[in-house]
Amino acid sequence: MTRLAYLDSRDILGGPPFTVNATIGYNGSMIQVKAFCDSGANAYVIVKTSLARDFRRLTGAQQDRFDAVRTTGFTGVKLEDVEDVTFLNLWLSNRRYLCCPCIEMEDAESEVTLGRIFFAKHGVMLDPAYRRLVWPDSQPPGPLIPDLIISRESLSLGRPNPYHQKDAEQRDALIARDEK
Repeated sequence: MTRLAYLDSRDILGGPPFTVNATIGYNGSMIQVKAFCDSGANAYVIVKTSLARDFRRLTGAQQDRFDAVRTTGFTGVKLEDVEDVTFLNLWLSNRRYLCCPCIEMEDAESEVTLGRIFFAKHGVMLDPAYRRLVWPDSQPPGPLIPDLIISRESLSLGRPNPYHQKDAEQRDALIARDEK
């Protein structure tokens, strides 16, 4: 009999992804998300483009752009060029990271991904057996300051009327011109 006769493939392949509860926020508004922990992702924090766009629209979070960088998957297959970064506050296990640069990727597998650079920079270890993060003593948990927690669904509601938006932008431009 072969060794495979005693082996269940579910014991060595697959299963649920390693995710942790996280909260992203800006300007007093927060949403709760599941963050995928990927020590193989050669990035700090990745956020799905659609989530970042909706969150910026609702909260006024800042976005910046850098020279496009071509990304590749772990197999070497080219993915997408990334150039947009949204700055968000991040809460993990009652630890707060302010103004985190989150790379936007539409092809991201999850809404938020914590990458290798995040874990290395903050000295956080992954404990996959218990599906938890192990924090260094230098980063004790702090109080979670209650802000306005909004539902994920509400981000996509209430898109502005294009006519109203154009009118508001024209008025803003006139006000800015008059203030000069």
